[in-house]
Amino acid sequence: MKCGIPYREFWHLTPAAIYQIQEAYIDEKKREMDLIEQHAWLTGQYVLAAIGVSFSKKKIKYPENPAVIREKNRTDFTEEEKKKYVELLFGQLGTMKDNFERNHKK
Repeated sequence: MKCGIPYREFWHLTPAAIYQIQEAYIDEKKREMDLIEQHAWLTGQYVLAAIGVSFSKKKIKYPENPAVIREKNRTDFTEEEKKKYVELLFGQLGTMKDNFERNHKK
């Protein structure tokens, strides 16, 4: 079924359990969409940099390292940036946990 519930198991679940599974599925899809959106934004940044390098009369250099590596070497994060990174990390960990639990059901 759409929420990852096997058809045979569906008929043995209570409506409350189905609702919880549905909510977890929706949350997982939202996290996936957030990651897709972040990837699209980052790709746009690389395209913007490539266009800037190509058409600018100034000496602009294309980034040598991916933005993720540059960010890892950074130490002067604001509290808001730290909070955003922690939320992103927990979202990714939540997705990993959901995937693990779905794939390792007993």
